[in-house]
Amino acid sequence: MTTTLEVSAQFGGRDAAQAVLPHFRALKSALEGKSFEGFPFPQLAFILRVDGEISSFDFSGAGSIDFDKKRRYVSVHIGITREDWTERRPVEVSALVADAIMSSVDLLRGCGNARLRGVDWISLENALKAFSAAYRAQFSHA
Repeated sequence: MTTTLEVSAQFGGRDAAQAVLPHFRALKSALEGKSFEGFPFPQLAFILRVDGEISSFDFSGAGSIDFDKKRRYVSVHIGITREDWTERRPVEVSALVADAIMSSVDLLRGCGNARLRGVDWISLENALKAFSAAYRAQFSHA
């Protein structure tokens, strides 16, 4: 099965959106043409949960995993705290997000969900490395 990567975001306020929107756009851009084989769901999604002035998700890095009951997708939540985006330069935020994307491999591997039996972990890791590198390259000048 061919699996595509996807990114969405939930911003906890206008301040969070203004600060992290460039990263969201860079992630979307880095997704173009990225797919991989050996994953039992058609889509692997990363959902940015960004703390802001209105609401907080209170975690940093890769967090919970959701499995769609209809087997259309698996989503990994990536938390970005206020401290993550107020106390770091854009290149440092990109490193944090890229590290969270890469750590999702271990998170998925360790979750023990039977629906992930037979995953080609090397293919997944290679796809996420390419995705993360394409994303980080957009901030290398910062």
